Amino acid sequence: MTISHHYLLAAALLAAAPMAAIATAPDDLPESAAKLDGKAMAKLSRLVEGRERGKPVSCIAGNRVRQYSALSDDLLMYRTHDGTVYLNAPHGGCNGAKHNAIVSVRPVSTICSGDILTVEDLTVGMTVGSCALGEFIPYRKDIAKGD
Repeated sequence: MTISHHYLLAAALLAAAPMAAIATAPDDLPESAAKLDGKAMAKLSRLVEGRERGKPVSCIAGNRVRQYSALSDDLLMYRTHDGTVYLNAPHGGCNGAKHNAIVSVRPVSTICSGDILTVEDLTVGMTVGSCALGEFIPYRKDIAKGD
């Protein structure tokens, strides 16, 4: 192989890397995960790796949430103290959620499907959107396997 062939092969492999992340994603992800870019899909794959998808639930205990983030404007992630990862696809998406702060309109002792979140641009102190949460899809480690 000549040097130019090595460069072409390397370029092809780099171009395919985001697609590889998408192709290796678990089959049991919410429909909105299909819209994720390569970086967000890789993060999501790491979050749910080794976890089993459970039945969707309407509410989660807000005081058990230790981390949350917007993987995209269409998919939110909540992680609880016991390691469970919950994915939530807000009805109609949550415009601006990935790049701004997500704020709950009511106290967060319980977070439920249908709750309204506002999206705040903290640099200008302005509300830029809102959305209603969907059901929470749990991803838990299989306790029987000792994980």
